[in-house]
Amino acid sequence: MGAALAADPAVVVACSALKRSYRDRLRASAPTVFFVHLDAPRERVVAQTTARRDHFMPPALLASQLQALEPLGPDEQGIAVTVDAAPEELVERICQAPV
Repeated sequence: MGAALAADPAVVVACSALKRSYRDRLRASAPTVFFVHLDAPRERVVAQTTARRDHFMPPALLASQLQALEPLGPDEQGIAVTVDAAPEELVERICQAPV
């Protein structure tokens, strides 16, 4: 994934990168990477995860994923976006973020 980021500065990659150490590895290949942390109440994440069908990640793994999550640090380039609107509005917020 780091190679894709380094090859095209306009590329968008979706991944969990839950831990700071994972994001550090991405930054090593692409120092200008900009992270978007989608922040939602646990109840919403549980409901969405439970409603999915034929997804690679079973809802049983959600608790460990939330436990592993390390929010962006103040020195990390990125934003946290509260998931409280339609996807189109969230995309608009992300696109308006200062980079």
